[in-house]
Amino acid sequence: MKKTLLHSVCAIGVCAGMQLAAAEYRVSAGMDLEEVNQKVQPGDTVILSKGRHVGQIKPHRSGEPGKPIVYRGEAGALLYNDKVSVIELHNLAYITLENLAVTAGPGKAWFDQVNCKYITVRKCSFTNASGLWAPFKVNGAEFCRYEDILADGCIKAPEALDGRSGFTGANLMDIHKAQKCVFERIHTMRGGHTPFVQWYTCSDNVIRDCMFDSRWARNFEFFNAPGMLIERCVIVNAYHGASSADTGAKLFIHNSIFRRNLIVRNADIPLVANSYTYPGMPPFSIRDSRLYFNTWSENGTGGFSLYDAWQGEQRVLNNVFKNNIWSRNNPGGDPICLFVNRTVRGEENQFRGNIFFGRKTGDPVIWHSGQYLSLEKASFFCPEMFKGNYDLDPEFSDPDQDQFSLKETSPARNRGVALTVTRSAGKGRTVEVADARYFYDGFGIPGEKGDEIRIGTKTARVVARDLEKNTLTLDRDLAWVIHEEVNLPFYGSAPDPGAYEYGMETGPFLKDRVGSVPSDYKCDYEPEHIKEWAAWWFAGRQGPSAMALDLKEPAAKGKGSAKVLYVYRHPKFADRVLAVGYSDEHPAKPSNLSCYISPANWDVTKYPYVKFFYRIPKDVPVGLTVRFFGKAGRPERVYLGGSPAYSSGKAPRADLYPLRDDGKWHEITVDLRKALQFAPDTAIIQDFGFRTEGNGKPGQCFWFDEFEILPEK
Repeated sequence: MKKTLLHSVCAIGVCAGMQLAAAEYRVSAGMDLEEVNQKVQPGDTVILSKGRHVGQIKPHRSGEPGKPIVYRGEAGALLYNDKVSVIELHNLAYITLENLAVTAGPGKAWFDQVNCKYITVRKCSFTNASGLWAPFKVNGAEFCRYEDILADGCIKAPEALDGRSGFTGANLMDIHKAQKCVFERIHTMRGGHTPFVQWYTCSDNVIRDCMFDSRWARNFEFFNAPGMLIERCVIVNAYHGASSADTGAKLFIHNSIFRRNLIVRNADIPLVANSYTYPGMPPFSIRDSRLYFNTWSENGTGGFSLYDAWQGEQRVLNNVFKNNIWSRNNPGGDPICLFVNRTVRGEENQFRGNIFFGRKTGDPVIWHSGQYLSLEKASFFCPEMFKGNYDLDPEFSDPDQDQFSLKETSPARNRGVALTVTRSAGKGRTVEVADARYFYDGFGIPGEKGDEIRIGTKTARVVARDLEKNTLTLDRDLAWVIHEEVNLPFYGSAPDPGAYEYGMETGPFLKDRVGSVPSDYKCDYEPEHIKEWAAWWFAGRQGPSAMALDLKEPAAKGKGSAKVLYVYRHPKFADRVLAVGYSDEHPAKPSNLSCYISPANWDVTKYPYVKFFYRIPKDVPVGLTVRFFGKAGRPERVYLGGSPAYSSGKAPRADLYPLRDDGKWHEITVDLRKALQFAPDTAIIQDFGFRTEGNGKPGQCFWFDEFEILPEK
């Protein structure tokens, strides 16, 4: 057998006949990884040399406390597998993976972990997966650390590119049954459904200093995960495309802390806690959680949505939003900070010490059950929910360069309120407080420290908290009086609202400008460019319609074109396609035959034109529609033209661009500025698309091809 490994001993004082204390295995590109997987012992290190390694990391045994088995890549080492998952860790402990660059073949996973403890994954990149759901999957983890990880790019195509499955998409990192784990400096982007998911089987996890930068979909989903600490993260570039359903990252957390996060420049509403029920799962909601010192700015539609889908049981309970900043959201419409419905009870969901600012004082900043309200009106109508907040310009340092800290002269400085107070006078190391849920005690995770806090002007570190008794255990003896303020450290006379405390190193770190989803777009709908058509267009979950890449019918150019078609969907699962056309088992419903594209901050004075080919069979209804961001007194959607059969419903129509329904290919260029006659107060549109208002019939479809968004000439 050809020798595949170079084996060098790293030990101190090795004598003849003694077992070696540790070994180092150096693996060159092209050598056999399985042999070293079988040989490694606790304390051993495997080094992958520069080059492309085709194989699998799958150690046959665990490491030991203080003696992990380490797999480390040198600079330029790439790990790939198209036969099995690239990394497989099942029922193992004390394994460390460092500096690995991982890619996978179609349908194969990057990382597959099941029932493991004390796993460390650090300084690794996972890129370019395809053809499967969740290429990075954890199903059982305890005391594991995932640090400095890039997860970028996974798209799940239909079984056949010209099939009936409609739009495509996939999760990136899917986390189940993880307890007391740390996810730190994770950078996720370009997953077609959700890049990062924590399920209700997870608990007591830390998510810190992460960059959620989706660009194809919403940024994350937390499904009733209890005991979470989510801090100092950047949530940016959520996009309404692929199979994401919307841009809203789901913040369904229980007994959790969400603090010092920056939520900016998302194409549509970036964060939601709209309670709902999914078949076979517990009702999703936010409850018993504290959300404080966060900043929302420059997000489309608004900042945050809080709904209680109440059906006999209140679900959105005991949440406090304190010392947050919402400012200058929804650039294309009313600058709404918060959407809340009437079933959310004010006594159970309180907003205190927050800044709700639009673009000027008095703007409508809160949408409440169909009404656009200023903060003053919201405080009058819902005092239990909204008393004690501010409508003022926070004056960020330099938002154009992603600097959302406060200026020295900002009127927001020192406006924050105390997180909690002591309930009685006392001394020692256990202090009774009005609310212990604001503070982190380390969750018992090795290497984690509890919060440094100040009681009055005295400081200590939290080593334990009791949420039932509302007590904090400290690392030193202190004395305090009744109703003394308890806070995180701050610089001035009171805490600053928002993600950053002036004069202190707090909040998410942004070294460079994060960029945004661009407004220019071009796609020819060829199979080799599947990421372009599949990621950017949204066609599912809006009536019985879908979109697929058609390689059978003649295209306008090349081999493929985009096909929008009537489909039936599973009655319980809106995103699961059953069949095309009429079915006795699933009676026909009217279709919108809809799909649309929505680049962030689409300024139609700068990018006014859409150019494309279309093919519409006889009597198929297809309209050309522009949708605006929400503003009181303004239409949501207008139609610029369409085929003879299209319906605009109650939406205004200009009929400037008639479409021919003769079954032949035609080219057209549409000037989207024509829509601004219905919204002269904005140049920002939410999306452009093809649509009819509920008169599509079973079996109907149409095609488009060579689609471009063009700048002003």
